[in-house]
Amino acid sequence: MTANNLSKIPTFSNAATVSNSQLLKELAVTNSGKGWTRSAAIEMAFRQLKDAILVCDTQGVIVLTNASARVLTRRDQNPDGKRMEFAEDIWGELLDRNGSRIVAEKWPVMRALGGESVSYEECRLVRPDGGVDILFSASPIRGSAGVVVGAVATLTDVSTLKRDDAFLQEQVLERERSRMATHIHDTLSQSLTAITLQLQAAERELQPNQEVAGIYMQRAVAVARETLADLRRCIWTLSHETLEGDDLAEALSFLAERLFDATPVELKLSVQRESGTLPHEIRHEILWIGKEAMANILKHAHATKVEIELTCGTKKVQLCIDDNGHGFQPIRWLRNKKGSFGLISMRKRAERLGGTLEIDSQPGRGTRVLAVVPYL
Repeated sequence: MTANNLSKIPTFSNAATVSNSQLLKELAVTNSGKGWTRSAAIEMAFRQLKDAILVCDTQGVIVLTNASARVLTRRDQNPDGKRMEFAEDIWGELLDRNGSRIVAEKWPVMRALGGESVSYEECRLVRPDGGVDILFSASPIRGSAGVVVGAVATLTDVSTLKRDDAFLQEQVLERERSRMATHIHDTLSQSLTAITLQLQAAERELQPNQEVAGIYMQRAVAVARETLADLRRCIWTLSHETLEGDDLAEALSFLAERLFDATPVELKLSVQRESGTLPHEIRHEILWIGKEAMANILKHAHATKVEIELTCGTKKVQLCIDDNGHGFQPIRWLRNKKGSFGLISMRKRAERLGGTLEIDSQPGRGTRVLAVVPYL
Protein backbone atom coordinates (compact mmCIF):
# COMPACT_ATOMS: atom_id res chain seq x y z
CA MET A 1 0.00 0.00 0.00
CA THR A 2 1.26 3.51 -0.81
CA ALA A 3 0.99 5.99 2.03
CA ASN A 4 -1.58 8.68 1.24
CA ASN A 5 -1.36 10.77 4.38
CA LEU A 6 2.25 11.39 5.39
CA SER A 7 1.98 15.15 5.79
CA LYS A 8 1.89 14.80 9.58
CA ILE A 9 5.17 12.88 9.89
CA PRO A 10 7.25 14.63 12.57
CA THR A 11 10.99 14.98 12.53
CA PHE A 12 12.91 12.25 14.39
CA SER A 13 13.65 14.55 17.34
CA ASN A 14 9.91 14.97 17.86
CA ALA A 15 9.17 11.32 17.22
CA ALA A 16 11.48 10.32 20.05
CA THR A 17 9.04 11.84 22.54
CA VAL A 18 6.06 9.93 21.18
CA SER A 19 4.92 6.93 23.23
CA ASN A 20 5.59 3.64 21.47
CA SER A 21 2.00 2.42 21.40
CA GLN A 22 0.95 5.63 19.63
CA LEU A 23 3.98 5.99 17.36
CA LEU A 24 2.49 4.93 14.07
CA LYS A 25 -0.66 6.90 14.78
CA GLU A 26 1.46 10.03 15.21
CA LEU A 27 3.38 9.16 12.07
CA ALA A 28 0.00 8.84 10.32
CA VAL A 29 0.81 5.64 8.45
CA THR A 30 -2.24 4.77 6.37
CA ASN A 31 -3.01 2.78 3.25
CA SER A 32 -4.51 3.44 -0.14
CA GLY A 33 -5.25 -0.18 -1.03
CA LYS A 34 -2.06 -0.63 -3.05
CA GLY A 35 0.56 -1.55 -0.45
CA TRP A 36 2.52 -0.42 2.60
CA THR A 37 5.30 2.17 2.57
CA ARG A 38 7.67 3.29 5.33
CA SER A 39 9.60 6.52 5.32
CA ALA A 40 13.15 7.24 6.40
CA ALA A 41 11.80 8.93 9.53
CA ILE A 42 9.92 5.78 10.52
CA GLU A 43 12.99 3.63 9.84
CA MET A 44 15.14 5.88 12.02
CA ALA A 45 12.61 5.93 14.86
CA PHE A 46 12.17 2.17 14.78
CA ARG A 47 15.90 1.56 14.94
CA GLN A 48 16.21 3.77 18.05
CA LEU A 49 13.34 2.26 20.03
CA LYS A 50 14.29 -0.42 22.57
CA ASP A 51 10.77 -1.83 22.76
CA ALA A 52 9.82 -4.46 20.22
CA ILE A 53 7.46 -3.02 17.58
CA LEU A 54 5.37 -4.92 15.06
CA VAL A 55 2.73 -3.83 12.57
CA CYS A 56 0.09 -6.04 10.94
CA ASP A 57 -2.28 -5.44 8.06
CA THR A 58 -5.98 -6.26 8.27
CA GLN A 59 -5.29 -9.90 7.35
CA GLY A 60 -2.92 -10.36 10.28
CA VAL A 61 0.16 -10.37 8.05
CA ILE A 62 3.23 -8.86 9.73
CA VAL A 63 4.32 -6.00 7.50
CA LEU A 64 6.86 -4.29 9.71
CA THR A 65 9.07 -5.14 12.71
CA ASN A 66 12.04 -3.43 14.31
CA ALA A 67 15.33 -4.94 15.45
CA SER A 68 14.08 -5.42 19.03
CA ALA A 69 11.14 -7.48 17.79
CA ARG A 70 13.50 -9.70 15.84
CA VAL A 71 15.78 -10.13 18.89
CA LEU A 72 12.81 -11.62 20.76
CA THR A 73 12.14 -14.22 18.06
CA ARG A 74 12.79 -17.87 18.82
CA ARG A 75 15.31 -18.49 16.05
CA ASP A 76 16.42 -14.97 15.13
CA GLN A 77 14.17 -15.17 12.11
CA ASN A 78 12.65 -12.20 10.28
CA PRO A 79 8.92 -12.14 11.06
CA ASP A 80 8.10 -9.74 8.21
CA GLY A 81 5.64 -11.26 5.77
CA LYS A 82 4.46 -14.01 8.12
CA ARG A 83 0.95 -14.28 9.50
CA MET A 84 0.19 -13.68 13.17
CA GLU A 85 -1.51 -17.09 13.35
CA PHE A 86 2.05 -18.46 13.43
CA ALA A 87 3.09 -16.09 16.24
CA GLU A 88 3.97 -18.96 18.58
CA ASP A 89 6.46 -20.32 16.02
CA ILE A 90 8.01 -16.86 15.75
CA TRP A 91 8.06 -15.59 19.34
CA GLY A 92 7.01 -18.51 21.51
CA GLU A 93 3.99 -19.42 23.60
CA LEU A 94 2.23 -16.49 25.26
CA LEU A 95 0.92 -16.94 28.82
CA ASP A 96 -1.24 -14.60 30.86
CA ARG A 97 -0.53 -13.61 34.49
CA ASN A 98 -2.24 -16.79 35.71
CA GLY A 99 -0.03 -19.00 33.52
CA SER A 100 -2.81 -19.84 31.05
CA ARG A 101 -1.95 -20.05 27.35
CA ILE A 102 -3.18 -17.25 25.10
CA VAL A 103 -3.96 -18.56 21.62
CA ALA A 104 -2.55 -16.56 18.71
CA GLU A 105 -6.02 -15.33 17.74
CA LYS A 106 -6.30 -13.62 21.16
CA TRP A 107 -2.88 -11.92 21.21
CA PRO A 108 -3.29 -8.15 21.84
CA VAL A 109 -2.24 -7.27 18.28
CA MET A 110 -5.00 -9.49 16.87
CA ARG A 111 -7.54 -7.95 19.23
CA ALA A 112 -6.40 -4.53 18.01
CA LEU A 113 -7.32 -5.55 14.46
CA GLY A 114 -10.86 -5.87 15.78
CA GLY A 115 -10.76 -2.28 17.00
CA GLU A 116 -9.72 -2.93 20.63
CA SER A 117 -6.90 -1.02 22.30
CA VAL A 118 -4.77 -2.95 24.82
CA SER A 119 -2.48 -1.13 27.25
CA TYR A 120 0.41 -2.73 29.14
CA GLU A 121 -1.02 -6.23 29.47
CA GLU A 122 1.42 -8.31 31.51
CA CYS A 123 2.31 -11.58 29.76
CA ARG A 124 5.13 -14.09 29.52
CA LEU A 125 6.75 -15.44 26.37
CA VAL A 126 7.89 -19.02 26.89
CA ARG A 127 10.12 -21.01 24.56
CA PRO A 128 12.66 -23.86 24.90
CA ASP A 129 15.54 -21.46 25.66
CA GLY A 130 13.72 -19.76 28.53
CA GLY A 131 11.03 -17.19 29.21
CA VAL A 132 10.66 -13.42 28.96
CA ASP A 133 8.26 -11.26 30.99
CA ILE A 134 6.71 -8.57 28.80
CA LEU A 135 4.20 -5.74 28.81
CA PHE A 136 2.13 -6.12 25.63
CA SER A 137 0.30 -3.10 24.20
CA ALA A 138 -1.57 -2.83 20.92
CA SER A 139 -3.72 -0.28 19.07
CA PRO A 140 -5.67 -0.33 15.81
CA ILE A 141 -4.37 1.83 12.94
CA ARG A 142 -7.21 3.73 11.32
CA GLY A 143 -7.23 5.28 7.88
CA SER A 144 -8.56 8.70 6.97
CA ALA A 145 -12.12 7.34 6.93
CA GLY A 146 -11.74 5.91 10.43
CA VAL A 147 -11.64 2.33 9.16
CA VAL A 148 -9.16 -0.08 10.75
CA VAL A 149 -6.39 -0.69 8.23
CA GLY A 150 -3.95 -2.49 10.50
CA ALA A 151 -2.58 -2.72 14.03
CA VAL A 152 0.57 -1.69 15.84
CA ALA A 153 1.89 -3.43 18.95
CA THR A 154 4.75 -3.00 21.39
CA LEU A 155 6.40 -5.68 23.52
CA THR A 156 8.43 -4.32 26.44
CA ASP A 157 10.83 -6.74 28.13
CA VAL A 158 10.38 -6.27 31.89
CA SER A 159 12.16 -9.44 33.05
CA THR A 160 15.00 -7.56 34.74
CA LEU A 161 12.61 -5.08 36.34
CA LYS A 162 10.49 -7.91 37.72
CA ARG A 163 13.54 -9.66 39.18
CA ASP A 164 14.71 -6.40 40.76
CA ASP A 165 11.22 -5.75 42.10
CA ALA A 166 11.01 -9.25 43.60
CA PHE A 167 14.40 -8.70 45.26
CA LEU A 168 13.29 -5.36 46.72
CA GLN A 169 10.05 -6.90 47.98
CA GLU A 170 12.05 -9.64 49.67
CA GLN A 171 14.24 -7.05 51.36
CA VAL A 172 11.12 -5.28 52.65
CA LEU A 173 9.80 -8.63 53.91
CA GLU A 174 13.09 -9.34 55.66
CA ARG A 175 13.03 -5.97 57.40
CA GLU A 176 9.47 -6.69 58.56
CA ARG A 177 10.55 -10.10 59.83
CA SER A 178 13.38 -8.44 61.73
CA ARG A 179 10.96 -5.93 63.26
CA MET A 180 8.60 -8.75 64.27
CA ALA A 181 11.45 -10.75 65.78
CA THR A 182 12.59 -7.76 67.83
CA HIS A 183 9.05 -7.14 69.02
CA ILE A 184 8.57 -10.79 70.02
CA HIS A 185 11.90 -10.79 71.83
CA ASP A 186 11.09 -7.61 73.72
CA THR A 187 7.60 -8.72 74.78
CA LEU A 188 6.64 -12.40 74.70
CA SER A 189 10.15 -13.78 75.18
CA GLN A 190 10.83 -11.63 78.22
CA SER A 191 7.39 -12.42 79.65
CA LEU A 192 8.02 -16.16 79.38
CA THR A 193 11.38 -15.75 81.03
CA ALA A 194 9.73 -13.86 83.89
CA ILE A 195 7.05 -16.57 84.24
CA THR A 196 9.73 -19.26 84.43
CA LEU A 197 11.58 -17.40 87.16
CA GLN A 198 8.37 -16.83 89.15
CA LEU A 199 7.44 -20.53 88.91
CA GLN A 200 10.87 -21.55 90.12
CA ALA A 201 10.61 -19.13 93.06
CA ALA A 202 7.13 -20.43 93.94
CA GLU A 203 8.40 -24.02 93.82
CA ARG A 204 11.06 -23.19 96.40
CA GLU A 205 8.54 -21.52 98.72
CA LEU A 206 5.89 -24.26 98.71
CA GLN A 207 5.21 -25.82 102.12
CA PRO A 208 1.90 -27.79 102.31
CA ASN A 209 1.45 -30.55 99.73
CA GLN A 210 4.90 -29.68 98.55
CA GLU A 211 5.45 -32.96 96.71
CA VAL A 212 2.27 -32.80 94.62
CA ALA A 213 2.46 -29.08 94.02
CA GLY A 214 6.12 -29.42 93.15
CA ILE A 215 5.25 -31.88 90.37
CA TYR A 216 2.84 -29.36 88.83
CA MET A 217 5.39 -26.61 89.19
CA GLN A 218 8.08 -28.69 87.52
CA ARG A 219 5.76 -29.44 84.64
CA ALA A 220 4.89 -25.76 84.28
CA VAL A 221 8.57 -24.82 84.34
CA ALA A 222 9.36 -27.47 81.71
CA VAL A 223 6.58 -26.24 79.41
CA ALA A 224 7.71 -22.63 79.86
CA ARG A 225 11.31 -23.59 79.04
CA GLU A 226 10.29 -25.57 75.96
CA THR A 227 8.09 -22.72 74.78
CA LEU A 228 10.90 -20.25 75.34
CA ALA A 229 13.33 -22.43 73.37
CA ASP A 230 10.84 -22.71 70.49
CA LEU A 231 10.25 -18.98 70.62
CA ARG A 232 13.96 -18.25 70.42
CA ARG A 233 14.27 -20.49 67.35
CA CYS A 234 11.31 -18.68 65.78
CA ILE A 235 12.98 -15.35 66.48
CA TRP A 236 16.15 -16.47 64.76
CA THR A 237 14.17 -17.89 61.85
CA LEU A 238 12.28 -14.61 61.44
CA SER A 239 15.22 -12.40 62.19
CA HIS A 240 17.37 -10.98 59.43
CA GLU A 241 20.63 -10.17 61.12
CA THR A 242 22.07 -8.31 58.11
CA LEU A 243 24.45 -11.19 57.57
CA GLU A 244 24.79 -10.75 53.79
CA GLY A 245 27.62 -8.28 54.28
CA ASP A 246 29.69 -10.84 56.22
CA ASP A 247 31.77 -13.67 54.84
CA LEU A 248 29.34 -16.41 53.82
CA ALA A 249 31.08 -19.04 55.99
CA GLU A 250 30.89 -16.82 59.08
CA ALA A 251 27.27 -15.85 58.43
CA LEU A 252 26.19 -19.45 57.88
CA SER A 253 28.03 -20.67 60.98
CA PHE A 254 26.59 -17.89 63.11
CA LEU A 255 23.06 -18.65 61.90
CA ALA A 256 23.40 -22.43 62.40
CA GLU A 257 24.76 -22.09 65.93
CA ARG A 258 21.93 -19.76 66.90
CA LEU A 259 19.21 -21.90 65.35
CA PHE A 260 20.35 -25.15 66.96
CA ASP A 261 21.26 -23.60 70.31
CA ALA A 262 19.46 -25.22 73.29
CA THR A 263 18.32 -28.17 71.12
CA PRO A 264 19.38 -31.84 71.31
CA VAL A 265 20.94 -31.52 67.84
CA GLU A 266 24.65 -32.28 67.51
CA LEU A 267 25.92 -29.73 64.99
CA LYS A 268 28.99 -30.31 62.84
CA LEU A 269 30.26 -27.43 60.70
CA SER A 270 32.77 -27.64 57.88
CA VAL A 271 32.76 -24.26 56.16
CA GLN A 272 35.27 -22.70 53.81
CA ARG A 273 35.75 -18.95 53.67
CA GLU A 274 35.12 -17.15 50.40
CA SER A 275 38.04 -17.43 47.98
CA GLY A 276 37.22 -13.94 46.71
CA THR A 277 34.38 -11.49 46.96
CA LEU A 278 31.11 -13.27 46.27
CA PRO A 279 28.41 -11.31 44.45
CA HIS A 280 25.87 -10.01 46.96
CA GLU A 281 22.99 -11.88 45.29
CA ILE A 282 24.77 -15.25 45.54
CA ARG A 283 25.66 -14.71 49.22
CA HIS A 284 22.07 -13.68 49.92
CA GLU A 285 20.46 -16.67 48.18
CA ILE A 286 22.86 -19.32 49.54
CA LEU A 287 22.35 -17.99 53.06
CA TRP A 288 18.58 -18.17 52.67
CA ILE A 289 18.72 -21.66 51.16
CA GLY A 290 20.70 -22.74 54.22
CA LYS A 291 18.31 -20.93 56.54
CA GLU A 292 15.27 -22.61 54.95
CA ALA A 293 16.90 -26.06 55.09
CA MET A 294 17.81 -25.66 58.77
CA ALA A 295 14.33 -24.36 59.61
CA ASN A 296 12.85 -27.47 57.94
CA ILE A 297 15.10 -29.68 60.09
CA LEU A 298 13.92 -27.94 63.26
CA LYS A 299 10.24 -28.09 62.29
CA HIS A 300 9.96 -31.52 60.70
CA ALA A 301 13.03 -33.77 60.90
CA HIS A 302 13.40 -34.46 64.66
CA ALA A 303 17.08 -34.99 63.93
CA THR A 304 19.84 -35.52 66.49
CA LYS A 305 22.76 -34.84 64.11
CA VAL A 306 23.21 -32.17 61.46
CA GLU A 307 26.28 -31.71 59.25
CA ILE A 308 26.76 -28.52 57.25
CA GLU A 309 29.48 -28.28 54.62
CA LEU A 310 30.19 -25.13 52.61
CA THR A 311 32.73 -25.04 49.78
CA CYS A 312 33.55 -21.71 48.16
CA GLY A 313 35.57 -22.38 45.03
CA THR A 314 36.79 -20.00 42.36
CA LYS A 315 33.90 -20.80 40.02
CA LYS A 316 31.11 -22.17 42.19
CA VAL A 317 29.65 -22.29 45.71
CA GLN A 318 28.42 -25.61 47.10
CA LEU A 319 26.29 -25.99 50.22
CA CYS A 320 25.46 -29.44 51.59
CA ILE A 321 23.24 -29.98 54.66
CA ASP A 322 22.79 -33.53 56.04
CA ASP A 323 20.54 -34.65 58.88
CA ASN A 324 19.67 -38.05 60.43
CA GLY A 325 16.01 -37.17 60.92
CA HIS A 326 12.76 -38.80 59.85
CA GLY A 327 13.18 -38.09 56.15
CA PHE A 328 10.37 -37.91 53.60
CA GLN A 329 9.39 -38.62 49.99
CA PRO A 330 10.58 -35.56 47.99
CA ILE A 331 8.34 -36.30 44.98
CA ARG A 332 5.22 -36.43 47.12
CA TRP A 333 6.19 -33.19 48.87
CA LEU A 334 6.78 -31.41 45.57
CA ARG A 335 3.27 -32.38 44.47
CA ASN A 336 1.82 -31.10 47.73
CA LYS A 337 1.93 -27.32 47.30
CA LYS A 338 1.21 -26.61 50.94
CA GLY A 339 3.89 -28.94 52.27
CA SER A 340 6.54 -28.17 49.69
CA PHE A 341 6.58 -24.36 49.63
CA GLY A 342 9.96 -24.22 51.36
CA LEU A 343 11.48 -26.82 49.03
CA ILE A 344 10.15 -25.07 45.93
CA SER A 345 11.42 -21.71 47.21
CA MET A 346 14.90 -23.17 47.78
CA ARG A 347 14.97 -24.68 44.30
CA LYS A 348 13.84 -21.42 42.67
CA ARG A 349 16.53 -19.48 44.52
CA ALA A 350 19.23 -21.80 43.16
CA GLU A 351 17.82 -21.87 39.63
CA ARG A 352 17.50 -18.07 39.56
CA LEU A 353 21.29 -17.95 39.86
CA GLY A 354 21.82 -20.61 37.19
CA GLY A 355 22.46 -23.29 39.82
CA THR A 356 20.82 -26.51 40.96
CA LEU A 357 19.24 -27.87 44.12
CA GLU A 358 19.10 -31.60 44.82
CA ILE A 359 17.15 -33.23 47.66
CA ASP A 360 17.98 -36.79 48.63
CA SER A 361 15.68 -38.21 51.29
CA GLN A 362 13.85 -41.37 52.27
CA PRO A 363 11.49 -41.97 55.22
CA GLY A 364 13.56 -42.97 58.26
CA ARG A 365 16.89 -42.35 56.51
CA GLY A 366 17.43 -38.62 56.92
CA THR A 367 17.75 -35.89 54.31
CA ARG A 368 20.52 -34.32 52.26
CA VAL A 369 20.11 -30.90 50.63
CA LEU A 370 22.77 -30.00 48.05
CA ALA A 371 22.84 -26.55 46.41
CA VAL A 372 25.43 -25.72 43.74
CA VAL A 373 25.63 -22.21 42.28
CA PRO A 374 28.19 -21.11 39.65
CA TYR A 375 29.71 -17.65 39.42
CA LEU A 376 32.45 -15.89 37.50
